[in-house]
Formats: sequence, C-alpha cells, structure tokens
Amino acid sequence: MLPDHRLTAIVLTNSDTGDKITERVADEMLRLALEVREGIRPPAPVTRKAVPLRAAEVARYTGTFATLKGIARITDDAGRLKLRISGVTLNMIPAEDGYFSLQYKLLSLIPLTISDLDEARTTVKTIGSTRVLVLERDGISAVVGEEIDTRAKVPSRWLKRAGRYRLVTAEDDFQLFDDTLEIEYRDGVLNGKLTSDKFDIGTLNLILEPLSDDEALIRGIGRSGRETLFVRTVGGREALEYSGYLFQKVR
Repeated sequence: MLPDHRLTAIVLTNSDTGDKITERVADEMLRLALEVREGIRPPAPVTRKAVPLRAAEVARYTGTFATLKGIARITDDAGRLKLRISGVTLNMIPAEDGYFSLQYKLLSLIPLTISDLDEARTTVKTIGSTRVLVLERDGISAVVGEEIDTRAKVPSRWLKRAGRYRLVTAEDDFQLFDDTLEIEYRDGVLNGKLTSDKFDIGTLNLILEPLSDDEALIRGIGRSGRETLFVRTVGGREALEYSGYLFQKVR
C-alpha cells in the first residue's frame, strides 16, 4: 500500500508457496501505477563498489552460526572470506557499507553472484553480547543466525542419542512433521533434522545445545529457535519430545 498516493496492490494465490512471488508482483504493480498516475519513476538501482578487505578486519566476520538452514560457517581462506551453508561454499565479496555479496563458481569455473539472482547480501553484527548473521534483501535486513561455540564439549549421554528416531505419538490428530527425526553429531555440533510438507516448512534443522541430561536448547533465530527438546520415558523406553511430538530411537 502507498496511502499517500491512494494506491493499493492486491495479489491472490491459491498456493501455500505463492508468497515467494506475490510480494514481488505487488511491488512491481505499485511501481508501474505510481509512474503512470504520478509520474514518479523508481530510483536507479544502487551500484555498490567492491572493496578489498584488510587483513585486520577478516577476524571480525569469521565464526559458526546456527540458522534455520543448519550450520553456517564463515572462514578465512588466505585473507578472503568464505561462507559454507547447506553444503554450498560461497565467496563473500566485500562492499563499502560492510555487507558482502555472495558468489559461487559454477563447476568451479564460472563465477556467479547470488545477489544477481535474489539480491541477497550478508554481514556479521553484534547485538548486545551476541554475534549474529544478518541477511539483506531488497533493502531489508533480518537476523537469520546466532553464533555458537563449537568448542563446547557435548555430554556423552547426548552423543549416544545420535541416530534415527520414529514418531510414536502426537499431540493431536494433526501431524505437523513427517515420521522420522534424525540426530547427527558432526564438527562439534549436535543437529536434529525434521521435515514437513505443511506450511512451507520443508526441512527444519534443530541445532541442539544440551542444558542437562534431559533437556537441550535449540539454537538459532526464527521458527524453532530458542525452543526446547526434552527427554521423556514412554513405555519404559527413552523418547525425545519436540513441539508435543514424541520420537523413539530405531537405530
């Protein structure tokens, strides 16, 4: 909506994943309407100059972050920053404003800038005492991850809980998640993984920080972040409870 110009764009979709395009369609409708009715043209796209990153600045951005897509790691590769997430390694190209465009090489030969595709950029900021991973798109910034300490020792009892679990009971007749919960320990991180075909959830990564023998905090920002996974007993066997759903280990 542009109330000052008495303009509104409404886009309807019958798809639960339609929000991926409706916002862009509505924005473009408003841009065109504003130009036709008021003669106001959108500003020229902002061009950002790539700048070299000084060696002393590199350490400010390196770290491991818990996100809804799993672990994101920013590493120093001979003075150049790289972001690895979801099995993909991206080069971080610094700009004057402290943000980084994301670039990867197709077949390790052809450089492709992620911002060319979805205008996404990233940076690391400190809020209070917490370092966070920030993603910017279309001029809007959002915190998408929080730094975690992978040097902290995971208790042996929780290490033994790595494996595959099967859903044994639900809170109600509506089943939000699929039947399988997988817990994996890798590179100092205990990670639970759930999938769902409801509400465009897809794969949900649960980065677990054990608080006690029977409770673990889920690290991260956004959906599921700062929730808790509990250890329960069902039918004389140990079960893991998340969001009212109980899972027992099958292997």
